[in-house]
Amino acid sequence: MPYEITLSPDEKILKQVTQDLAGKGFLFWRRFTITLTNKRLHAYQKLMVSHGQKTFDLRDLDSIYQERRFNGLYAFFLGLLAFAATFFVGVIGMLIVQNQAVMSIFSLLGIIVWIAIVVLFFFRRLLIVRSRNDEMSIDVIRMPEGQLAQFVQSVLQQKESVLHSSSAVQTAPTGGTVEDTLRQLTNLRTQGLITELEFEAKKAQILNKL
Repeated sequence: MPYEITLSPDEKILKQVTQDLAGKGFLFWRRFTITLTNKRLHAYQKLMVSHGQKTFDLRDLDSIYQERRFNGLYAFFLGLLAFAATFFVGVIGMLIVQNQAVMSIFSLLGIIVWIAIVVLFFFRRLLIVRSRNDEMSIDVIRMPEGQLAQFVQSVLQQKESVLHSSSAVQTAPTGGTVEDTLRQLTNLRTQGLITELEFEAKKAQILNKL
């Protein structure tokens, strides 16, 4: 399925990290895109033919962090599979050209590929996203750790901003005259502490009390 984001009327994209390793060696099946908006975190990844796409409300986000996990057995057997495929090609090549040297070359190449895969996949580096009701683990093996750390920091800062905005709406002043209350509410919107929809909802609440 294609990666699509449906934004709400007052939602805008703040930051995005993406990686598409199609056609790059043995990582051709890995792809992910993580999009941060002013309200939500949208995460998508593709591993071979499987797809995963989830959306997290920043207010419900519990944690987001990088993690390394042991992946040695998977790396070993993946390398073994690649070696077997290379060895098989070598056998076919030897039968075609009738030269034992071809078999030796492909055997050596298979061992090199095996070692390279084991080294590359020995540990998995994941981005873990957890909310109150959901979780997603995203393979980020080739994404620079510093770049991803900056993105994680942006997510956490935006979460704090969203929580502060929600708190500002809940504690918006309702005392004094209606004109004073609406003026203070307008100031909150101007300062970016509340969104347009939150402003309209609070405004309607105040006017309904008249």
